[in-house]
Amino acid sequence: MICLLLYNCSCVLKLDAKILIIIILATMPFLKTIVNDNSKIGLWEINESMPKINEIAEKLNEQIPKNLTSIKRKKEWVCTRALLNEISGKSKIFYDSSGSPNIDGKFISISHSKNLVAIILSDKNCAIDTEEISEKSKILQSKFSNKQNLNKKESTIVWSTKECIFKLHKTKKISFKNDITVDINNIQKNNKVFAMYNNHRYSLNMFTFKKHIIVYL
Repeated sequence: MICLLLYNCSCVLKLDAKILIIIILATMPFLKTIVNDNSKIGLWEINESMPKINEIAEKLNEQIPKNLTSIKRKKEWVCTRALLNEISGKSKIFYDSSGSPNIDGKFISISHSKNLVAIILSDKNCAIDTEEISEKSKILQSKFSNKQNLNKKESTIVWSTKECIFKLHKTKKISFKNDITVDINNIQKNNKVFAMYNNHRYSLNMFTFKKHIIVYL
């Protein structure tokens, strides 16, 4: 069962008969609450000016780290915390020794791609990844996949799926190319993608948003 929290809807993306995803205009995040496993997913499209970013940071009582020098990284940092605040009422993020994000009382996974921020919160271990559908993944596919001649959407899905498995296990010992296999044969039929890692089969959810692939579990 899927329950949605809606804001100023601009369009509806239908994934299947049971799931509707609402895309939000401007700086409001799109929120989806997955009732059956107590998870929330949020997307934030970054289009704010730096004065607006500074204003958001001030409202959150957050200070942008001084070691962040690029405008892009500053915007990602603030919008990530703004999105987290929207879906949880908290903005503080802590990082463990592996570099994985943590918040009090929930599992969390975060992803950035171009001007998009994606967050998943859950009572269970979780992962999310977003990648822009582009020629980049097709050009680099030999580095993360043994399957060649994938089109750019297929290669982006494979890349994002493997990123999710990597984040779920929080170990740098995983070889993207050799340890994780992705079944791309039935991806388009039910917005599910299946992967194998360490003799375990994973069923991941997938959807697209403004030329981005979002994969999560």
